[in-house]
Amino acid sequence: MLIHPQHFVKAYVINVAPDDKLQLRSAPRQASPAVAEIPFDSTDITAFDWDPTVDGDTWWFPAEWHGYLGYVAAKYISISQ
Repeated sequence: MLIHPQHFVKAYVINVAPDDKLQLRSAPRQASPAVAEIPFDSTDITAFDWDPTVDGDTWWFPAEWHGYLGYVAAKYISISQ
């Protein structure tokens, strides 16, 4: 995982309800176990933009959040401006 760690972008959570959390998953699949739950308003995610993976119709990016490494669905993160 994280083949090109020098190619990272800062990202934040989008499309997650205030009473929900974004799952940082152990592998790029919906059925993979979560390694962490990221709050809906987090702005401190590091996504590695050279290593996206597709599973079905979902793009996944390797990501790091507070020392946890895993994958997040692209539809739930946006690049910090």
